[in-house]
Amino acid sequence: MKTVPKSLAKSLCALSLIAPLMAATPGFARGLTVTTDNGGTIEKQHTCLQGNQVVVCEQTTTGTNAEGQSVSRGVTRTNNGGSTDVSVTGTGPDGTTKTKERGLIVSR
Repeated sequence: MKTVPKSLAKSLCALSLIAPLMAATPGFARGLTVTTDNGGTIEKQHTCLQGNQVVVCEQTTTGTNAEGQSVSRGVTRTNNGGSTDVSVTGTGPDGTTKTKERGLIVSR
């Protein structure tokens, strides 16, 4: 497995500090693109839709270095009131994809 270039990892770290500022508003989409000093880019998209007692939020972060290598991470959260399902998909610079899913049931 290839490692992420240090400059790209640094940029993704910086974006993780900015991400909380992009809080989701149901029914809206938000996006942010950051260009690094070495020619790379980081793009973050966030959409959140609500309807029929279900809220679905999707968040995608893609980092690309100046040479064109990119990595991405997508998170989908589905909340139907009593439970939340989360699916996380990551794609490495070599194109390999890995997905993790988990669920949380809330009872009182």
